[in-house]
Amino acid sequence: MGKSSLRRSLAVLMTIVGAGLFASAGQADSHPPKTHGGHAAQPHSKPHPKPKPKHHVKHHKKHHKHKARGGHAKKLNHLQADGRADRHGDKNDHKRHHPKRTPREGEVLTSVRTLDGSGNNVAHKTWGQAGTPYPRVGPANYADGIASMRSGPPPRRISNRVFNDLGQNLFSENKLSQWVWVWGQFIDHDIGLRDETPAEDASVPFDSNDPLEQFANDLGKMAFNRTPAAPGTGTSTSNPRQQINTNSSVIDASQVYGNTAARLAWLKAPNGYDLLLPGGDLPHASDKAGAPVMDLMGPLMGNPGGAIVAGDVRANENVGLTSIQTLFAREHNRIADALPKSLSPDVRFEIARRVVGAEIQRITYTEFLPAVGVSLPLYSGYKPSVDPSVANEFAAVGFRAHSMVHGEFEPTFEKGKLSAAQSQAFTAHGMQVEANDDGSDTVVIPLGLAFGNPDLVEQVGVGPLLESLGESQYRNDEQIDNAMRSVLFQIPKPGSTDPSACNEPAPNPSCFSNVSDVGALDVQRARDHGMPSYSQLRALYGLPPVTTFTQLTGERTDAFPRTEAFPQGLDIDNSTIMDFLTLTGIDGQPVELGNPDDAITGVRRTTLAARLKALYGTVDKVDGFVGMVSEPHVPGSDLGPLQRAFWKRQFAALRDGDRFFYLNDSSLDRIADRYDVSFTHSLADIVALNTDADVPDDIFHVAAD
Repeated sequence: MGKSSLRRSLAVLMTIVGAGLFASAGQADSHPPKTHGGHAAQPHSKPHPKPKPKHHVKHHKKHHKHKARGGHAKKLNHLQADGRADRHGDKNDHKRHHPKRTPREGEVLTSVRTLDGSGNNVAHKTWGQAGTPYPRVGPANYADGIASMRSGPPPRRISNRVFNDLGQNLFSENKLSQWVWVWGQFIDHDIGLRDETPAEDASVPFDSNDPLEQFANDLGKMAFNRTPAAPGTGTSTSNPRQQINTNSSVIDASQVYGNTAARLAWLKAPNGYDLLLPGGDLPHASDKAGAPVMDLMGPLMGNPGGAIVAGDVRANENVGLTSIQTLFAREHNRIADALPKSLSPDVRFEIARRVVGAEIQRITYTEFLPAVGVSLPLYSGYKPSVDPSVANEFAAVGFRAHSMVHGEFEPTFEKGKLSAAQSQAFTAHGMQVEANDDGSDTVVIPLGLAFGNPDLVEQVGVGPLLESLGESQYRNDEQIDNAMRSVLFQIPKPGSTDPSACNEPAPNPSCFSNVSDVGALDVQRARDHGMPSYSQLRALYGLPPVTTFTQLTGERTDAFPRTEAFPQGLDIDNSTIMDFLTLTGIDGQPVELGNPDDAITGVRRTTLAARLKALYGTVDKVDGFVGMVSEPHVPGSDLGPLQRAFWKRQFAALRDGDRFFYLNDSSLDRIADRYDVSFTHSLADIVALNTDADVPDDIFHVAAD
């Protein structure tokens, strides 16, 4: 890439002011602008780079060293999420469900997944199909029993007293890497997306006089529109409002290929069997006429032609997600290119698609779920009676884990690989460049600059960005980084003379004029979808009742402390109630206040139980999302009891109700037998096969020193 092209691309980041909202759990919490197929509004800001030469990237001084893979897969031996021993590299590890036989050329693929998920279940053809309502585990919980949103404490008020981390980083107590939250988002974008068409205005109020408010909001509110009612619903108490899932529910790699023939046709390369990857990177909307719509946020608001295009509309949300989207598009092409040229382009494409889908499933069930402490009953084959559809409760509450999201990405360049011009350009636009003892350079990319900025993936490189995910992710708790809790997708306002001071070490309120709070929007979206309360959700998912706030949080008291300055006790509106008093590291030893790297727990001036009690009064009024993230974790897991119950139920249904689940799919054996193409690669294997990144075998945990 030319130096001037780099400067032009980075300039977009700081000169265009836009807004958008991050979505998790398959339900975007706004209606971000889209690119429009047929006319790219603005050409892409720079030419595509040539394929980058291989290089070996050394780790930033804060990274943990691990053995280089060198592109060779290493076998691991651990338990899958379904309880069965996993054998990496054993292409016959699922033989008990379909005996081996020698295939004829024409029957390698005896059936093909539909793009929209229809017909997966022969008797119930719409189960899991895109464009069908999210089913519910329990009754809808609307104020009028039909469609009206229930009230409760204002979401931003909750956020300032529950979600605010005050810039203090707390990390995973089980040493989970950032791969966990990025993979979770990647899977989320496969299995669910609410209808983003804006319905009724239900904007979240913003109280500038709140004594705990640190940010300004010139708009006086946070924009929020309700999800449209599924057609024909919301007419009576016996027919309450429902919501549409526009994605296919099963794990089928739809985030790579899309749910429609039109999107897939645009994504395909001219040869008919590869995906379009100019220069090894995902295509931009301006690369080809008729680009499918993509969500726009941050810098892309003024440059829709600069958005990359993938199977899911949210692929531009952050550079970590965009890198994984690129990785699996490359994996498709690696497989398709290795197949015999005697096969038709369509067959080569479908074989590669089938293998990629199986790889994503296998990684999810044998690596991702075990890493977070989720185990499932033994897999006993496809169950036609199980509906794999994503439940509304899982999408609107259970699969939301924004507190895991790390506040920055830290890719490292080997000595001499980062030019002075690149370093200056990165620094000028709010990033920091740190020189390491071994001569390498680490570019610190604040989360706010990683949103809606796909050009950074090309400028930095997929490999270094994927390597940077090896650092520890944040603790999965009630605290959310201010990059997401207050300035999500926001760009520093004009006149901010030092961009680097706006996002490091934490977002500076004086740099921003609007507030976008993902935690507050999570609360509002759950109310929009008629979610049961925390207590009701526990009952629905088979958990015992919780009757006190100390039971909920696991703390000793739900009373505000009495101090010399406040002999009557603090109250919920005292500006000091969120202050940290002590921090503890993973070794159980004290950590200095303000330490950004080593703490896993913190004690605040007031307990979470006391703040929840002051906000809600009684446990039965607590919002489901708020209660879920406030629970202490199950030992050995990064999830609390309710969130783990959500995940166990839904991922079991996605497995057992999918006729094409990899352990039930005989086509995968036939593909392996005839073409020596295996689906049993680990995520680390796939990274090594498609990038120059150096990642550990146990990719979802931070590597040992």
